[in-house]
Amino acid sequence: MVELNRVSVLSVQRTPTNDSLVRIQSSRLAQLGKPGHYVQCAVNEHAGHYMQAYLFSLNEESGIVDLFFQSGALKNSNDEIISDVLFISDPCGEHLNVSLDEEKPVLIADELGLPSIFFLADLLMRKYQRQPLVILSTEQQFPFTPKPSQFIVSDFPSGMLATCPLLEDKKIPARLISKAFQPGCYDGDIEMFFEDVGPSFWNEGNKIYYVAGRSPLLGTAKQYIEQTVNSAQYLIAL
Repeated sequence: MVELNRVSVLSVQRTPTNDSLVRIQSSRLAQLGKPGHYVQCAVNEHAGHYMQAYLFSLNEESGIVDLFFQSGALKNSNDEIISDVLFISDPCGEHLNVSLDEEKPVLIADELGLPSIFFLADLLMRKYQRQPLVILSTEQQFPFTPKPSQFIVSDFPSGMLATCPLLEDKKIPARLISKAFQPGCYDGDIEMFFEDVGPSFWNEGNKIYYVAGRSPLLGTAKQYIEQTVNSAQYLIAL
């Protein structure tokens, strides 16, 4: 039996891919949550069915936490599933640990790893004043509308200029990989991207890699990253 805590729902927002971003008030979760954590959720404390949501961002001072529900987790309309109250567990699962060394953070994720990597990118920038480089990959569409980036990223294929608006607004450079053609994104899969970028980028020292997503992404990343002098952390997204 999962122990659930009652929290207030502040807002519910749908993404273009029908994922849901739910903002809640929870000082406890804001203090305990780390990048990669997820919570079990229910619409009432006696529900027999739990929904799973990854932590997307949090603010320790205000106690505001954003939860990311993937498409299908909330099958009905927002009003029917979530009103002003939600019941959530304490954080579950493995998490990524922030390195306080001086290495340049490079964050890599597919669709399932996106919430964890966004959380980590925001945390690095906001709390530790460390600007990461984020690489996001999808086989379909992103849960946001890509836009041109103002940041220059060297060593990447020409024309790869699109970014995630939420990260751009936070002054975090990002680049996008999509097998479903989207303007400004790398047209291909993550393995093709690793090969096209070449060893000079991955072997360049003084980097730390954080990779979150499905097993195939982690396997591909390890093939390239673990041949380098850089350190890395891996998180399988459920």
